Amino acid sequence: LLIIFIFSFFSFYENNFPQFIDNFENGLLIDTTGLNGWTYRTGDGYAEMKFVHSGKGYASIFVDATKDKRGIWWALIRRRISDKMNLELLQNPKYEFRIEAKVRVSDAPKRINLHLNTQRTTDFHSHLMEYDIPDTTNWHTISMTTKNFDAKPGDTIYAQLALMDWG
Repeated sequence: LLIIFIFSFFSFYENNFPQFIDNFENGLLIDTTGLNGWTYRTGDGYAEMKFVHSGKGYASIFVDATKDKRGIWWALIRRRISDKMNLELLQNPKYEFRIEAKVRVSDAPKRINLHLNTQRTTDFHSHLMEYDIPDTTNWHTISMTTKNFDAKPGDTIYAQLALMDWG
């Protein structure tokens, strides 16, 4: 199973200008903490995962779950995106986050999700949106705008993309 994506846009909703972009033009920065680059991992069931740079402006996630007998695995990529953002703006109710990714999958239909959280997040179902990708030939732009995202100056904000329910 393969998902190819461009994590191409991250901004404050009202400003309409990106404050974080990763279009993988300069490679793929991997950091097991997710603080200074991307981290990735799998959970539940049994799956092996690779996260690689294409050299062509996008990254790919390869997952081999052929040994997973229960079909319950998940895989995710995660990165801190707040290190250069003005989080003071989020104290104004007119501001929210918008996250966007461009994806294409090798097998369809498949389900993925986008998620935003902080180091203080306890409800990991908040600020999460799931998407069904219906085909293997088209690039699909998926996006989500938060509502009442509880981030304060000094918080660490993480963005993640996850693959689940692939059985």
